[in-house]
Amino acid sequence: MKTRNSGVMLFVATAITVPVGVFGAWVAIERLWFHDLPYESHLLLNTARGLMAVLVVAALGGIHILRSARRAAEAEITVRQILESAPDAMIIGDQGGRIVQVNAQAEKLFGYSRTELVGKQVESLMPGRFRDKHLSHRLRYSAAPRTRPMGIGLYLLGLHKNGSEIPVEVSLGPLQRRDGNFVIAGIRDVTERKKAEQALRESEERYRSLVIATSQIIWTTNPEGEMLEPFRSWQEFTGQSAEEARGRGWLNAIHPNDRERVWKTCDEAERTGVAIQSEYQLRRHDGVYRHLSCRAVPVRINGGSIREWVGACTDVTEQIILAAQLRQSQKMDAIGQLAGGVAHDFNNLLGVIMGYTDLVMEALAPGHKSREQLEQVYKAAESAASLTSQLMAFSRKQVVAPKILNLNAVVSDTDKMLRRLIREDVHLVTVLSPSLGNVKADPGQIEQILMNLAVNARDAMPHGGKLTLETRSVGLDHEYANTHAAVPPGDYVLLAVTDSGTGMDEATKAHIFEPFFTTKEMGRGTGLGLATVYGIVKQSDGFIWVYSEPGQGTTFKIYFPRVHESAKEAAAAPHTPIAQQGTETVLVVEDEVALRELACEFLQLSGFVPLEARTPVEAIQIAERHKGPIHLVLTDVVMPGMGGRELAGKVKQQRPKIKVLYMSGYPDQAIFQHGVLERGVAFLPKPFSRYDLVRIVREILDRAVDS
Repeated sequence: MKTRNSGVMLFVATAITVPVGVFGAWVAIERLWFHDLPYESHLLLNTARGLMAVLVVAALGGIHILRSARRAAEAEITVRQILESAPDAMIIGDQGGRIVQVNAQAEKLFGYSRTELVGKQVESLMPGRFRDKHLSHRLRYSAAPRTRPMGIGLYLLGLHKNGSEIPVEVSLGPLQRRDGNFVIAGIRDVTERKKAEQALRESEERYRSLVIATSQIIWTTNPEGEMLEPFRSWQEFTGQSAEEARGRGWLNAIHPNDRERVWKTCDEAERTGVAIQSEYQLRRHDGVYRHLSCRAVPVRINGGSIREWVGACTDVTEQIILAAQLRQSQKMDAIGQLAGGVAHDFNNLLGVIMGYTDLVMEALAPGHKSREQLEQVYKAAESAASLTSQLMAFSRKQVVAPKILNLNAVVSDTDKMLRRLIREDVHLVTVLSPSLGNVKADPGQIEQILMNLAVNARDAMPHGGKLTLETRSVGLDHEYANTHAAVPPGDYVLLAVTDSGTGMDEATKAHIFEPFFTTKEMGRGTGLGLATVYGIVKQSDGFIWVYSEPGQGTTFKIYFPRVHESAKEAAAAPHTPIAQQGTETVLVVEDEVALRELACEFLQLSGFVPLEARTPVEAIQIAERHKGPIHLVLTDVVMPGMGGRELAGKVKQQRPKIKVLYMSGYPDQAIFQHGVLERGVAFLPKPFSRYDLVRIVREILDRAVDS
């Protein structure tokens, strides 16, 4: 290229220099030699001068033509360089839409060689469905002024040589050249950008779906706490429309007791820029405050100042209620364990007190002054035994005799007794469902529940009122179970006891089932009535809930699992007097010395032969060494080292025909399943009288077979 340009320049210089030089030399000769020639000669000289001028003009014209050609060549080179250096595909087309020039990027984009592209119609590089529209657009442009651009950033689909479609962005504009008017197109492959845009749209769609589907309450606020975007969950919770919520402060929906604390938390987060984590009560659309656990994170401007806060709240009201119920249940279980342990030890002491008091009274003549005093001691011990019995009921260690029964029958049978317990100014109403299912429970315990609740209701209505007993079958679903701890879904029979009395506040309700808790004045109640009800319900696999407000009365709702067995009337067993004497040998095993000696004395006074053992190991040794028969073993259930059930098994290995009677003030799982005596097991609860002991011993010994 450099050699060619040099030759051109040399030719141009020669073409200019020679005519001009000749012309100049001619003028000089003319002035020196021919200035005195005649007119005709001057005419010839003028002609020659004209020819010489023409040559000069022609040389100058040639110079102009050569210079224009050089500029056109340089322009052509510049366009080609621009096309090749462009990062996008470049195509130049004529007014008819025919491609006249392309760059390497166009070859790469469409898969054609440069030779294949030049001469093609531009419409052939796009899918057929776009060609008519593009042709119409091009024709309109052809009729328009050449200076305006056809379009910038048009989105089209290109067509690759292999038939695949390519998303492209096209910018078109006019191009004026010496050989005519053209259109130049810059074509950018936007495949990756379109993928990114599609991914972003899908991500946004997933985000919107997530926001809609989530149970959380989503919102955004500016740093001043004004709502920017209240999402649907916020609108549904608060009852505000987006327009009503947007631009308003959200603190006004928080419970007044929580606002100052939350505001301080927000101020601290604003200063430090850390995430907010707090719990507070937020007013729902129905005016009820719900407990929310909220977390908000700051959105910063280029990592600097906070632009907005994005928050999500979870309604944890049910969890808080369940946690409180669980804590209450755990507390009641712990109190029950304590109460049961106290009742066990106390029963042993009461057994000794009542037993020896009974023996002394038998030794005294009727009417003796000391006998009357001892009778008062015995009555006090019986009252104490009644208290321990209630403690046993609360701790679910009471021995029960469950039956398949209909609660309507129990309520009806208890009606007269309840009317004697309550005053005349208390109106008793029973609402019994005719289609009531059956339950499995101890009828005596159901009566005890009704009496205790009736007495409590009576005392809560000092000026009279209404007491309602209601029964009905109910089904508790998963939604109910989710808000009531330890309540499995299923079919239940409801026993509801409602009074119109003074009601209770939350603090009182939190303690009403605890033993010895009472709101009554001194001397009016032991505080064991509701504790007993609680224990009986739990031992019957039921659930009890209380609903009460000050001045609005109280409702106790008790749910017993519904059973599909039918209730059967128990036939009354014929009364047969039991002989209170015997001659059989009884092995007595009890770790409490006084109670063991008392039991042996009771048996001996009635003609039996007692064998005394302080420990289970000693009892096994006696069973091995004793030469004569041992008809029955009377053993405590809970003893150090070995329980009564294990001891009975070892003794039976030596003496297979021996019969067993268990005694305890605190029955354990060794012979009981949730307080229900296993079939064929004989049990004597502590404390017991001489009559009770001898009666049951005689009854067991008289059985034909030890089942």
